[in-house]
Amino acid sequence: MPAACAALIEEGTLVATLGAPLAPRGGCGLEQPVRLTGVRLQDGRLIALKPASVTRCEVAAAMAGWLREDLAPAIAALGSEVVAVTVAASYECRSRNRVSGARMSEHGVGNALDVGGFELADARVLKVEKGGLPTRLRAAMKESACRRFTTVLGPGSDGYHEDHIHVDLAQRRLDFRLCRWNLDAGTVVARKDKPKAKGAVPAPASSGSSGEDGSATEAETDGDAAKADGK
Repeated sequence: MPAACAALIEEGTLVATLGAPLAPRGGCGLEQPVRLTGVRLQDGRLIALKPASVTRCEVAAAMAGWLREDLAPAIAALGSEVVAVTVAASYECRSRNRVSGARMSEHGVGNALDVGGFELADARVLKVEKGGLPTRLRAAMKESACRRFTTVLGPGSDGYHEDHIHVDLAQRRLDFRLCRWNLDAGTVVARKDKPKAKGAVPAPASSGSSGEDGSATEAETDGDAAKADGK
């Protein structure tokens, strides 16, 4: 087990095991796959990952910090506690966005994880798809994810991430970071609009731009970043 994850396991933060090496083939592979099944919060509660994720140690450690310090408090503010994270994808030997001929996905080297939603103690299930995350939680997730990871892709980013949030630790030249998540994407599906008053002027539609924070626009100057991998 890599030293960083061994220390987190010893202190009880991670519930994880080291898997057998995943042999390199076609550009993918993972020498030290860490199978993460749970993260323990500061108050002792254990949050499950369903299914368990398989990634590099660095991604498992980053996920633990994100969940403990950002996601769990943000979800608690909604009136309940998170009990499980739905993992949409982790290690998978494939090309970016499963596009034939594209570069190897960060998933193919264990450097990425996709979050599909959360299970709460009050039996609520919050899903990324169709605007299923409350507005306040979406905002907190985006801010914290873009601070902790080098790539964040969510709904409205490129058409491939409408039902999950992709995070990874890809290294790019000049330490370039990519943060693409239109917080308004999909919310119209989950909202029932009130009838317009007679003579009311319709509000302008959202542009839906994935570069609302400036990161995506800047990233488009870097060809590799602009084609950053998602699911």
